[in-house]
Amino acid sequence: MLGFSFLFVGLGYMKTGIEDMVKSVDLHQYEHSPVIVFFIIGFIVTTLIQSSSATIAITLSALHAGAVNLYDAMAIILGSEVGTTIKLFVASIKGTAAKKRVALGNFLFNTINVSLVLIFLLPINKFITNVIGIKDNLIALVFFQSFINIIGIILFYPLLNVFGRFLEKRFRSADDETMFIHKVNAKESSMALFALEEENRHFIAVVCNYLLSCFGIEDKLPKEMKLNKKFLDHGVPGKYEYIKFLYGEIHSYYIQLQKTVTDKEETEKLDRLMSSVRNAMYAAKSFKDALPDKEQLHNSSNEIKFAFYKQSKEEVKKICVAIQELLNDDQQDRTKALSAIYKSVTAGYTGTLQHLYKEGTAGKVNETEITTMLNFNREIFTGFKSLVFAAKDHLLDKEQSKDFDDLPGFIR
Repeated sequence: MLGFSFLFVGLGYMKTGIEDMVKSVDLHQYEHSPVIVFFIIGFIVTTLIQSSSATIAITLSALHAGAVNLYDAMAIILGSEVGTTIKLFVASIKGTAAKKRVALGNFLFNTINVSLVLIFLLPINKFITNVIGIKDNLIALVFFQSFINIIGIILFYPLLNVFGRFLEKRFRSADDETMFIHKVNAKESSMALFALEEENRHFIAVVCNYLLSCFGIEDKLPKEMKLNKKFLDHGVPGKYEYIKFLYGEIHSYYIQLQKTVTDKEETEKLDRLMSSVRNAMYAAKSFKDALPDKEQLHNSSNEIKFAFYKQSKEEVKKICVAIQELLNDDQQDRTKALSAIYKSVTAGYTGTLQHLYKEGTAGKVNETEITTMLNFNREIFTGFKSLVFAAKDHLLDKEQSKDFDDLPGFIR
């Protein structure tokens, strides 16, 4: 019965106006109902007619006619505040990420605000009528509607940055993060393959920037290299989330492109590019896993541990800068340059192991500290190795990759 009454209310509003609509619904039957019933009435009416302003006008008319008291009318207004968010949800279903953020933000703002006001509705009612002294019910209801919006602004203003970051993580679009692939349809195989190659290059550069950021190193990019500003604006945790999302977008594009690429040579190139992206992702993951140990070493008062941290920091800077320069220098012998970087990585790892065991044997660090440093060294080495593989798969063709894989000491 309640549902049919509300439907009739909505139709009556369109045909005969507010006054006739109020007369067509007998709200007296709900006068002894809990306040939540009036909240639901406000929500359903607003959802049906998609206008909180109309619901407010209806409620004012009902209040003037004596169909509801002020307390119940306030509950209807609160329901309308939540009900008006539904139209944004409907409009954003097939909309952009920005529209979805607005819809969710509007819903959370109204729902949280209304929930808090609903809990304290009785004291607020007494505050308006007794403390402020507004005796006219119509004016009191209008004041209440403005009052709850002011409360919402006061509550959310200090949290705007946190709230904004929360919404940004929930809904993202490819053109928020990708630099090239969102501009080219995957069905245009030749152009799409070129876009993926450029996106791959950008992805490796993004990962290098993340590795440097993990150690608080300023990334002085080559002038030819530009990174997405949204990525650069993030801190270390935000950058990693960005990398994960970007990896997902590239992988999705790769799957689409697989359906259109039929040439054997292009297929091999496509697979190498995706291998490069995966290895770059592995590098970022290794460094993320090393962060707790890095913080422990960085903040340690033990000279051995802190010196080990500083040495690792210098290695990160050296390797990442070398990879970035290689990505932007077509004149270098890439196989030779990558071989030199890889040999530097393996030699550094072996040398560090020997040094750590020596320090442990000498009793300068205990077993727990040695374990921390060994774990950290392994994660950093794994990250470096993955980064070299990422650069190799991006820069070298099939024959060059074979030559690189055959180098002495090369371990897959």
